[in-house]
Amino acid sequence: MSRWNNEVNVRLTLGFVVFFWVALIYALIAFIKRCFQADPFTCWTVTVIIFLYLYNRWRS
Repeated sequence: MSRWNNEVNVRLTLGFVVFFWVALIYALIAFIKRCFQADPFTCWTVTVIIFLYLYNRWRS
């Protein structure tokens, strides 16, 4: 029983993590689209800064 319970917990956790990332990416894309319509230059600058920051974090 406890092994089955553990498997369910793992699946729920994985499902939640996947759902969280998909929702995050979807929100990010929606935000970027809206931002580019309003002020493309500022949006490019912010996007590039965030990308470089994440890239440096990932590399180190």
